[in-house]
Parts: sequence; structure tokens; C-alpha cells
Amino acid sequence: MNSELDNSNFQFSYVDCLNNLNDFDNLINWLSNEFILYLQEENQGMKVYFPNGWFTIRFIKDGKNSYEVLINSKSKFTFTKIKEELLQAIQRFKHIKKEYSYEQLSY
Repeated sequence: MNSELDNSNFQFSYVDCLNNLNDFDNLINWLSNEFILYLQEENQGMKVYFPNGWFTIRFIKDGKNSYEVLINSKSKFTFTKIKEELLQAIQRFKHIKKEYSYEQLSY
């Protein structure tokens, strides 16, 4: 995890691994529902716009099933709020994935 202040923008980057590419698609679906009220773009990952900033999630083609989260915001308050919400949503996904298979939760 890396947080920094660059040219009056607050930035955060986070890299983590998943079991497979299918888990990445499930994570994108999960986060899309968590941030449903924000404008979203899905193109080989996900970009979500929020007031004064955005975050992206993209799959890293490194053979380790890694993904990267980048957050950029002009507001410290919004940056902190979105960062906490995003990391909590990712942890919830991982916990649910660990406890139950994601397919069991599908309708």
C-alpha cells in the first residue's frame, strides 16, 4: 500500500492477488454493486468517479493473478472516506469468497 500527496492530489495505490481471473471478474461485479450510486466505466477493469476524484481497478498480467487499485482525489475528506469504503468492500469480498463460493451466492 502506498499513499501520497502529489500536486495537491491525494493518491493511493494497492496491489493484491486473487486465486484466478474469474475471481477478478467477481470482484469487479461486487465493487460495481458496492459503488452503484457513482458513475462507473468498465473496460478491462473498472473506473469509478466520485466527487473530486476517481479510482480504478485493473488486472495485472503478471502470471500471479494480481490486481491494482489506484485512488486519486483532490479532497482529503473524500479520499479518506472512499479509501476506507473501498478497502472494506474488498475485504468483505475476500471474506465471503473464503467462507462461501461466490457461485453459491449468485441468483
